[in-house]
Amino acid sequence: MDLKALVSVIIPTYNRASMLRRAVDSVLSQDYANLELVVVDDGSTDTTEDIMRAVTDPRVRYIRRNRPSGGAALPRNVGLREAKGAYIAFLDSDDEFFPGRISRQMAAFERVKPDTGLVFVNYMEVGDQRHPHIGIDVKSGYLDTSRFPASLFCAPSAWMITRRCLEQVGFFDEDLWMVEDADYIARAVRCCPVYFLNEVLANIHVHNTPGGHSPVAYSIAATDRYLAKWSADIRRDKTYAGDFYCKMTKDLLRTGERSRARDCAREAFAVNPLSSRVWRMMIKAFAAPRKILHMCLVLTLVLTLGCAAVRKTKRVYHEAVSKGKTAVKVALLAVILH
Repeated sequence: MDLKALVSVIIPTYNRASMLRRAVDSVLSQDYANLELVVVDDGSTDTTEDIMRAVTDPRVRYIRRNRPSGGAALPRNVGLREAKGAYIAFLDSDDEFFPGRISRQMAAFERVKPDTGLVFVNYMEVGDQRHPHIGIDVKSGYLDTSRFPASLFCAPSAWMITRRCLEQVGFFDEDLWMVEDADYIARAVRCCPVYFLNEVLANIHVHNTPGGHSPVAYSIAATDRYLAKWSADIRRDKTYAGDFYCKMTKDLLRTGERSRARDCAREAFAVNPLSSRVWRMMIKAFAAPRKILHMCLVLTLVLTLGCAAVRKTKRVYHEAVSKGKTAVKVALLAVILH
């Protein structure tokens, strides 16, 4: 690997004028000299253009789109098509690199297997609290391909990808207004080894409200498409699947789609019934004591007697339900004491 190779950094932005200069300065102040910065403005209506026109560093290219795309995928792809580097890093416009970030990531490429296509780093999540995204006790190493890749997910602001890997993986899915980054990392793992470097080398700012332009309805449409592409892989990773379906449940409840929210809650329970988060989503989605008791009974039966016993006691349970909630509680207690 050539440690003097050109590194392209791509910043997509939309109406983040108050934060953009911080991101830009964190790139231009890196100690790695051979870099270029491509800023793609996705149709901002604030003072983003004025801020970028004031940046005179010759390593910077500013590209303005006149019509917003609705997400980060398209402006990132515009940047990828413009990038000239053998290595490409991403930075969201509300985030920032730590000093030495690019040098550390390039040094990691020097140490890992030559066919490694993507190296991502740890970062600080900065919001109401400040903490590392991934625990510092997690060892650096290659993604476990037996799990769904997004289960150990880092935001694109943590990535650096080789030109060779980019040519194999392709561009971001522009039909995904959200989760386009999780989709990309899942595709990347299928094309080349992906390495995690557990060094905290960026600040990722977490906001209570989105800084972009993807409302909940777009989020649901995007996750539906994402699920259509990866449902089989997602379900094999029980922890990730439970969290994923919980998020869908929450979004669907926010839009009033209670029937679909219940379907997603059932999916979450089916793949990860012991998760406390899944139970909270079940309660929110169903909001009905009898149905929650039903789930409690089924879970207890499975844990205490096994699946065969669940089938045998189905008739007894339905008889108990017909007699009211008290009978259900008695049946549940009887199973526990069995």
